Amino acid sequence: MLTKDDDRARLARLEGQDAWLHTAWKLAMVAGDVDEAQRVWNRCTDDETVGLRHEEPALHLAIQGRHSEMLQWLLAKGLDVELNENHGEPPLTLATERDWLDGIRLLIAAGARLDSEHCGSTPLALAQSHAAITCLLDAGADAAQLSSEGRRILVGLPPDADSGALDKVTAEQFMRSHSRRFGTCNPEPIHDAFWSAMVRSGVDAYRATSHFCRPGSAAHGPVWCARRFGQSLTFLPGGRIVQIGGEHEDDYDPDFCIYNDVIVHDPNGTFQIYAYPESVFEPTDFHTATLCGDAIVIIGSLGYGGQRHYGQTPVYRIDTRRWRIERMDTRGEGPGWIHRHRASLVAPGSIRVEGGVILTKADGRQEKPITNDRVFRLDLDRWRWHIDDR
Repeated sequence: MLTKDDDRARLARLEGQDAWLHTAWKLAMVAGDVDEAQRVWNRCTDDETVGLRHEEPALHLAIQGRHSEMLQWLLAKGLDVELNENHGEPPLTLATERDWLDGIRLLIAAGARLDSEHCGSTPLALAQSHAAITCLLDAGADAAQLSSEGRRILVGLPPDADSGALDKVTAEQFMRSHSRRFGTCNPEPIHDAFWSAMVRSGVDAYRATSHFCRPGSAAHGPVWCARRFGQSLTFLPGGRIVQIGGEHEDDYDPDFCIYNDVIVHDPNGTFQIYAYPESVFEPTDFHTATLCGDAIVIIGSLGYGGQRHYGQTPVYRIDTRRWRIERMDTRGEGPGWIHRHRASLVAPGSIRVEGGVILTKADGRQEKPITNDRVFRLDLDRWRWHIDDR
């Protein structure tokens, strides 16, 4: 039986610090000892005593130790799931960096923001496994935030780029088909050794050129590359994943290119590339691609400067059975030339578009970006735009 002196001594140990200035609270977090943490919580009267302010955040310690029960207990106690700016990265970001799936799920369930940024990256941008990526996407994270490595993980390719996949391509094959070209029909299935190797390798255009010859010696335009940003991802029933368009590098780079092709990945690791005539499907990036039954509806684009149709919203429909693309003539008041937005199917025949940036230009003046603060809805039966009230 504990005496009063024993109890006082224990209380001193709970509220005091050891030789390394660690409190009992921190030691409980590190050990994942919920019972001890509860005793400290019950005996202490303020946050400062248990080290919530002066030590590393408790949520961080629980995540670093992968203590599921402790993390759940802390969240139930009402600890801020986002912490604050003084504590560095948000807990969900830390759990994702450490690829701790249980922690990711617990934090999402507690209301952690999926779009919170730390050092310019969101949790999804830092995800390192198929399970973590899928968990974040299922919770509503924006697929546009995926890193190149994350996209490769999703489609079943190794995350890191590897030029070894180019070893089976001859220099002659490279010189014959290294440049981007448009399709000759709608669609044109591409069976090209270099393009296929670029998908598998994940290397950038410069590295591919260096693999075959001196950089810059290939000349004839940008080298075709599958490593892109502003590329959409659409998930089909049965496990297929569709990548559409996207751009490689910035406009000052010799390999800068905006693509209009479609890559369909099968669950078994195979894929098919489809090319399209530019007159049928203009190069597109930072668009959305929403699955609607047997079709994918593409909305918006950034596109090449000088080829933007201000005041109009590009809308395309892809038949996922034949992979044929058609441009849709829409009516009503649409968002205009919009990109970096989000789109969601809110009913079998209606797509909701919100956020993003709209580019405008009037009377020959300089192009002007406007943050979109309205919500638009596209009726797919009549292909008519409506403005929704928030």
